Amino acid sequence: MTVSYKRLRMNFLAEILALGVGLIWALASLTTINPVRVFGGLALSRVRHNVTSLLLLAVLLVFGAFEVLTWRQALLLCASGFVGIFLGDSFLLTALERLGPRRNAMIFATNAPMTALLAVALGKDQINALEWLGILFVFLGVLLAIVYGKRGNQVHQWEQVRGPLWVGVGLSLLAALGQAVGLVLTDFVVDVGVDDKPPVVLVAFIRVGITAVAFNALLLAGVRSVRTRATVSRQNWALAITSSILGVGLGMPLLVWAQSLGSQVGLISALSQTTPIWVLLLLWLWTGERPAGLAFAGAATVVAGVFLIQVI
Repeated sequence: MTVSYKRLRMNFLAEILALGVGLIWALASLTTINPVRVFGGLALSRVRHNVTSLLLLAVLLVFGAFEVLTWRQALLLCASGFVGIFLGDSFLLTALERLGPRRNAMIFATNAPMTALLAVALGKDQINALEWLGILFVFLGVLLAIVYGKRGNQVHQWEQVRGPLWVGVGLSLLAALGQAVGLVLTDFVVDVGVDDKPPVVLVAFIRVGITAVAFNALLLAGVRSVRTRATVSRQNWALAITSSILGVGLGMPLLVWAQSLGSQVGLISALSQTTPIWVLLLLWLWTGERPAGLAFAGAATVVAGVFLIQVI
């Protein structure tokens, strides 16, 4: 009886932590929107990944989580980082610059069905009827939120679309696809026996580190779009660094902790992807403008779809 009660308490703590991760990632999105419109998507992505790679390196040095990887593992993680983070995060921040946090968070949630479909295509998984229903829910929820998710009297700058809507939507979908490809490639490394599994922090460091190296190589090659502007204010620098720390320095370790405590990894992962709902609530609190009812309906449909894909 005692063991059962302890297990229930551990599961409950894991679920609360996972919900907290969704909230933290929503906060990271909102702290990023102003800096990304000042830095530009590529320049901000370079700054963020320089900060997070140094942060992860510090964690590795403190906890001594280094170990020798096989060439196959190292190459897969580098490919995962290049596609999932270097390309994926660049598309994500560029889409955020154009769409604002609400639309971007909603569209990016399509990475869950994309990951499931890629896993099937590579022979790693199969999709049942409920998961197909979940995939349909995610895409219907995104469509609902994008087409009908804004009330006419919402005038805050974060609700304004910069440039053609279809370009922003396409960039966000490419970001979701990059994330999905990165996750599937990473899964080939971490989906092994416990004794052969590399430390999570080491995996994260290699993926983020290769991204930082790629961005800095572009900077040295003279690519102007990755340069930071001299006119960036201290406030935007502080927000950029804060969003980096929230997203990787806090969000990722909490998710790993939650997964180590909870017995249902799929549920923990799904709870961490409640970000679209948290974004709406935080936008309401932050801007004073209540999001449209259909925006909440779309977000709820997306999250329900993610649960069908990852939990049921």
